[in-house]
Amino acid sequence: MSVLYLNVSEAAEHANVTRATLYRWIEKGLTVEGKLLYLTAVTIGGQYRIEE
Repeated sequence: MSVLYLNVSEAAEHANVTRATLYRWIEKGLTVEGKLLYLTAVTIGGQYRIEE
């Protein structure tokens, strides 16, 4: 099965947050129910891609 990746703008729109928030989540993680989570992001062509 192939993996679908979203660019930062698409992922931010999907999560209903700003691009700046999404970049912060990639770099510093986010807290969900008391647990620190990190987005799985890869760089393709020098730009982040987030797995859908």
